[in-house]
Amino acid sequence: MVTSVLHLVVAVVLAGLTAYGLVVWRRHRRSYTLIVVAVGLGLVYDNAVLGIGRWLGHGSTLEALSYPRFWIHALITPLLIIVGVGAARTLAGGWARSRIGHAAVCLVATGLVVWGVVIDIVGLELDQQSEAGLLSYGNAAASAPVPAIATIVILLGFGAWVWRAAGWPWLAVAAGVMFIASGLGAISGLLTNVGELSLIAGLVATEERAGRHMDRSSRAAREPALAGRR
Repeated sequence: MVTSVLHLVVAVVLAGLTAYGLVVWRRHRRSYTLIVVAVGLGLVYDNAVLGIGRWLGHGSTLEALSYPRFWIHALITPLLIIVGVGAARTLAGGWARSRIGHAAVCLVATGLVVWGVVIDIVGLELDQQSEAGLLSYGNAAASAPVPAIATIVILLGFGAWVWRAAGWPWLAVAAGVMFIASGLGAISGLLTNVGELSLIAGLVATEERAGRHMDRSSRAAREPALAGRR
């Protein structure tokens, strides 16, 4: 029961972070922030379904609620690397600001989405699982989560770049925590979900930082023009 309650707690905290992500988007209007919000909403759903599984029990209702968990991870999670290049584009510069570099990252994200679709949608076979009192449905046909691992590693790379170029460590820290938590997932799936919470927190904070930087740059660019009109 404790594990179920903890998943619900994670869902509530994620909901709060996602709501703040919407505030960040309204403040700065960065399209990258909407990707973070979409992933955050998906993780809220994921943790909520895991949390209520104990009370629903294995059956048609829990099974039906479980399908979207895998669809969300397959279709949306790899898009986070686009958020990574967006942060680098604003805070680090370099090739991330080129159209070719940005397009290449988008192409990689698309490839990871396709890979995830093949694994977690086309090949999805739900089976009943029970761990530490947590009742859920997993993918019986699951293989190594290559898209998820690649997404975390690429985000870690962008985070390290932003840290070095702009002195902002939190994207790298969040991705690093997520990487470690994923490795500990074999001990407890809850650790992976806590790692996801850390990742969303780091991404929302990074989007706020990037948005402020973007706004300052826009104001600085406008000031000479305004001065010339006086």
